Amino acid sequence: MNAISPLSLAATSIRRNLAVGFVSPCPQMGKSGPPPFALLLMLLVFALALPAPATAETGDARDIYGLWVDHKLREKQKVAVLIEDCGGDLCGRIVWLKKAVTANGIPKRDLKNSDTALRQRPLCGLKVMNGFRQTKKNTWSEGHIYNPSSGKILNSTISLLQDGSLRIRAYLGMPLFGKTLQWVRPQENLLRCNDQPIRTQRIITTDAGR
Repeated sequence: MNAISPLSLAATSIRRNLAVGFVSPCPQMGKSGPPPFALLLMLLVFALALPAPATAETGDARDIYGLWVDHKLREKQKVAVLIEDCGGDLCGRIVWLKKAVTANGIPKRDLKNSDTALRQRPLCGLKVMNGFRQTKKNTWSEGHIYNPSSGKILNSTISLLQDGSLRIRAYLGMPLFGKTLQWVRPQENLLRCNDQPIRTQRIITTDAGR
């Protein structure tokens, strides 16, 4: 049996009221008009027919702050970035490297930076994400990512996906000509490059699913 909508019920009630003579004289118009009860029903029908007002999407299904690694497979992870708030924008710093030192035991540095004055900066602690602003729910744009492997600064948009991973689109010029990366939450505790615990990291557990 098909369900009857409130709109249909209201319309049926109006027709019945009109059919049994629930009308009152309207001297000003010189003809009959609907009584207050029928008028209220008509207004109800009109209100139900209006589309629901759009509501702004606020907040995020998942929190983007915390620790992210560059690959879901532990053996392929090379770097971990800690994303946090920087004056209202999102930024991110390298806090873990699979190979934090050279073969000589020297901390790796930003040797490919186009600015020669910056090439002695340690990679550990280096800010590699900057200026991301939330442009819609679960999406941050207008930011830049620095790639120490090439020394290039790329435009970027980052988005939280339904599965809890982080999608990163990095490009030069137009998004069409870029590369998409997918970061995930770490599945185990990591130590900073200086062997100190990363206290703000978020760790995936089977119960939480992230």
